[in-house]
Amino acid sequence: MRKKLCCLMMCTMIALTMPFSAAAAEKTMARNVYPNQTPAATAETQTAQETQTAAETTAVQASTVTGNYTVDNVDADYAIEADINLAGIAGSASIAKVAICCAWSAIAFDIVTDSTPEKTFFYRENIHSNAAGDQDYSERSQYPTAELGQTYHLMISFRKDGQCATYVNGELIETFTNEEMINYTIYDMSIEAGAMQDGQSVDAVFSNIRIKKGNKISSNNWSLKNMDNNPGIHSDTSQFAGSGVIKINGTIQLADGENWDTAYNGTSGKIYFE
Repeated sequence: MRKKLCCLMMCTMIALTMPFSAAAAEKTMARNVYPNQTPAATAETQTAQETQTAAETTAVQASTVTGNYTVDNVDADYAIEADINLAGIAGSASIAKVAICCAWSAIAFDIVTDSTPEKTFFYRENIHSNAAGDQDYSERSQYPTAELGQTYHLMISFRKDGQCATYVNGELIETFTNEEMINYTIYDMSIEAGAMQDGQSVDAVFSNIRIKKGNKISSNNWSLKNMDNNPGIHSDTSQFAGSGVIKINGTIQLADGENWDTAYNGTSGKIYFE
């Protein structure tokens, strides 16, 4: 398994277990919003929009998007968006995310909770590489407040010049850069959900999933690759073809003392769209 599959779970536990001011001091990236980024339909986007099926259009309209941005008009070469509902399970810390990965670099946009309203938040991961110190993460102050048990529409995008962006409910939240990802030619789009340590559970529902890969934009015209990596957590794709829903749930099985930082390649359910 390529090492990129493990890097996105790193350091999330710190944000849940430390006072957040301390976590932010160790993992911070200044917010840098590009003021001139506005929705613009390119010729490729217009072509893709014209070829959408009625089912795809209905799915987008039925989602929680209230802002201007979707994969159909975002200024990016790659993007993935989805409605995500992450249930708060008492006594469990869990995470659900959309991600864009390369062989050694990745970006992800998450919802994280320890099942309490005080520690339910949005979280951006920017993995330049797996080298020590070559990752940066968002501060809670950069994002709107997340409410426990609510459904949010998250999107993350990547442009081939290295510009990346995160969106909540169609609203631009943050732009940042990952110059290392410029060097790759293969970009994998995925959804993922997991729990922190042995005996803890996750219950995540992804719907209205929509993906842009170059000129291709689609909700369900993708081959699914199951990359579940823990025996207690399972991805259910049985509803994807009909309704576009994927569920990831279960109770994590880890050795005593392990968690999603020390065993980060084995704590989640994950689906790739190919």
